[in-house]
Order: sequence, then structure tokens, then C-alpha cells
Amino acid sequence: EQGVGMAATRRHEQQLAAQALTHLSDAAEQAKSLLSIQKKTASASAAAAKESSAAGSEKELRAQLDALLQRKAQLKAELASESVASLLHKASTDAPAKAKSADAETRDKVTSIAAAQNKRRKMEDMQVAYRLAGHTVLPLSATRSGLRLDTFYRGEHYEQYYLILDMHQDNSVTLSKHTLPHFVPVAGLKQLLKTDLQQFIVKAGDYVNAFVARREQAMHVNRFLKATDPTSDVESNLAVDFVRFSISSTQGQRYAVHLVYEDLLSALPTRALIQNVRPDGSRKRCRKEERFFLNSPVDIACRTLGIVMQPPAGESL
Repeated sequence: EQGVGMAATRRHEQQLAAQALTHLSDAAEQAKSLLSIQKKTASASAAAAKESSAAGSEKELRAQLDALLQRKAQLKAELASESVASLLHKASTDAPAKAKSADAETRDKVTSIAAAQNKRRKMEDMQVAYRLAGHTVLPLSATRSGLRLDTFYRGEHYEQYYLILDMHQDNSVTLSKHTLPHFVPVAGLKQLLKTDLQQFIVKAGDYVNAFVARREQAMHVNRFLKATDPTSDVESNLAVDFVRFSISSTQGQRYAVHLVYEDLLSALPTRALIQNVRPDGSRKRCRKEERFFLNSPVDIACRTLGIVMQPPAGESL
């Protein structure tokens, strides 16, 4: 009985051990299953976390990219807007300026051409006027011009005189050389040249023409005297600023004529002394006749003395 009891106890213990082993096996299987599930869960969680992290990174990158693209679009729009605005501003400001500049340039060119043509026309007209007045401008170089003074008396052309004028950068003009007679007051003409070129030319011409007129009058009287009284002669000097001679009328009256030309710009005397020389040598002043000599050429004034001088061939009174 004791042995049977021990065997039963042992079997019971074996059953308990077998049950415990079964429970342990089940527990192990369950633990294994749980572990597998846990691994799967962990793997899924990791994958989900990774995916979530990747999704978050991608979302963040997408957001940054979108922000950058938006900023790029904004900058591009601003740049385009600024460029268009600047171009419009430039077009609204520079275009008129350019047009104005082009118009101004065209206007300046047209004005310059017109001014040059007008200046050339005036120069031509002036040269014609000067030539008719006995003055001819002769361009010699860019800074030097020649001036020819023609002399006339009673429609006849006589000698020419030349002046060389130098033009300077300050628009001043100076007399370099000339062929004017020595008695012409060149110093005074040079002073006039500093202020009025035209008056200088006119006055220089007046001096030489007045000289030629005085000389030709004296020579005309001298030719008449040589033809009627070979012993008589006209006294004068190079400037012909005084003239003295004795002449007889057709009525046999003898006259002593003394003329003074104090104004070298004039062909007429400023003082006249006319005397009737009697056979006894006494003299009588002819004041009435003196007034004619002060206002007429010598040969014409002599008519008041009863003396008619025919002008040389080709001349007219």
C-alpha cells in the first residue's frame, strides 16, 4: 500500500510536471508568438516611424521647395516689374531726351548749315559791295586775309593798294603789312582796326582815293599849264596836301592859286588863297572865287577865273 501510494504520488507529480511542461511549452509558444508579434510590431512601428520621418522630411523639403519656388516667382515678378518700370521710366524720360537731343542735333546742323550759307552769302554780297566800293577781300589762309583797295577818280581806275590782315583766336585783327602811302596815318587806322574792321577798310579806302583825287587834279592843272604856258608849273608835295600855281585867263588876267588840304580824307582843300596878280606886281585877293575852290575840284573852280580846262580823254566832268 505504501508502494502503491508512492507510485500514485509519482504519477501525479509526473502529470503535474507534464502539465507544467505543457504550460511552459504553451507559454514558450505564446512568448515566441508575442515576440514575433512584437518584432513585427516593432518593425512596423519602425517602418511607420521611418515612413513618417521620411514623409515629414519630404513634406518639410516640399514646403521649403514651395517656399523657394514662391520666393523665386516673387523675385522674378519683382525683377520683371522693376525692369519694365525702369524701361518705361527710361522710355518716358530718355526717349524725349534722345528725341530732344536728336532734334537739337538736327536743328543745330540745319542752323549751322543755314548760318554758314548765310555767312557765305553775306560774304559774297559784302565782297561785291566792297568791290563796287573799291574794296576786295582776298583770303590768304585760315588766319590771314588780304585787302585790295582800288582807287578811282572821275570814272577812271588808278593804282591799287594792299593790306595784309591777321586774324587771331580772340577775334582781334591786326595789320601785318601794307602798301599805303607813307603820309596815311597808319597808327590811327590800327587803333580803329581794334574796334571796327569795316570802318577801318572804308577809311583806308577814303585816304587813298582822296590822295588820288588830289594828285589827279594837280596833274590835270599841270598838263593844262604845260600846254598853254610851258614856263609855268604846279608846286606840290608827295601827299598833295598843298598845291600852288600861277595861271592866266583868256582875258589876260593872271592869278596866283594857293590851296591847302589839311584833311587828308578830302579831295577838296580846306583853305584857299586866290590872288589877282596885276601887271605892276600888286595882288588883289579874290574872296568870292576862293569859296568855289573850297567846294569844287580845281579845274572846275578855275572856271570862275575865266579859265576852261578840258578834261583828259576818257574823263567826264
